[in-house]
Amino acid sequence: MQQLTTLQAQTVVQAKMMNVVRILEEHLDRSLPSIGSIAKEMAVSESTLKRNFKQVYGTSIYNFYLQRKMQQARQLLMEKNVSVKEVAYRVGYEKPSNFIRIFKKFYRFSPGTLRKKWETLPKLSKEAYAVPDLPNPLMP
Repeated sequence: MQQLTTLQAQTVVQAKMMNVVRILEEHLDRSLPSIGSIAKEMAVSESTLKRNFKQVYGTSIYNFYLQRKMQQARQLLMEKNVSVKEVAYRVGYEKPSNFIRIFKKFYRFSPGTLRKKWETLPKLSKEAYAVPDLPNPLMP
């Protein structure tokens, strides 16, 4: 069997890591699947999965997942007329108090504070606070 070139191997790793991101995004409204189950689905060991993910995205799987979940929550809080409790449920938290604690730790302000400040901003200023997407390692 022919060996893969370094570029081909990197492309295979990046494609697998994009599949991991797909799995993570499918689980934003519930608990993170185990690293073992993700590794099994990607046909790699847990340590290889963690190492490759960090190499491609520059962060751990859990931090990436949490960042996406918090971005989704922030977007819901800014765009929708949805209660903090409902946002907590939509991003997979059974207890709104856990969501509030994690949101506050992540952003250094509570969801309620974001909502209050957001509602007082003029419409044009709100565009400056849009939640950016995370970079795609395959796109320049």
